[in-house]
Order: sequence, then structure tokens, then C-alpha cells
Amino acid sequence: MAISSSPARLMLTALTLMAAAATSAQTVKTVLHAAAGPELITYLANPGAATLDKQASVALPENVQEAWPHPSRQWL
Repeated sequence: MAISSSPARLMLTALTLMAAAATSAQTVKTVLHAAAGPELITYLANPGAATLDKQASVALPENVQEAWPHPSRQWL
């Protein structure tokens, strides 16, 4: 499912805003998102420990799918 439904879009926006709020002006943090079925998970990269620390997750009504166009823009 592409994230086009209103509740899913709101949840994704909320996760993005939470990740942005967690980043302070003095420290740059790397936040990654991953999907496993209908669960969308936010991780914080910890380079010192070489780990990804789970920050938040949200269960969506359908599986999360990502797609982007080919550089030639001929195919999705």
C-alpha cells in the first residue's frame, strides 16, 4: 500500500516530526525508518556502539511499500 490514506499520512508525519524534535541544534543525529509488514519503525543510529536503537513504531492498516522512479523516468 502506498501511504496515501489520511491516517497513515498523519502517522508518518507524526513520526517524522518526533524524529526532528529529538535532534538538538548542537548534535547531528541520524534517524532511519524501516518497515516490516504493517509496522513502521524509527531507529536512531548509534555509531559509537555500531547499533540501531529503536525509538518508536506505529502499526499501519496495511503493509508499507516504497517505490521510486528509475533515473530515466521511464519506469517506476
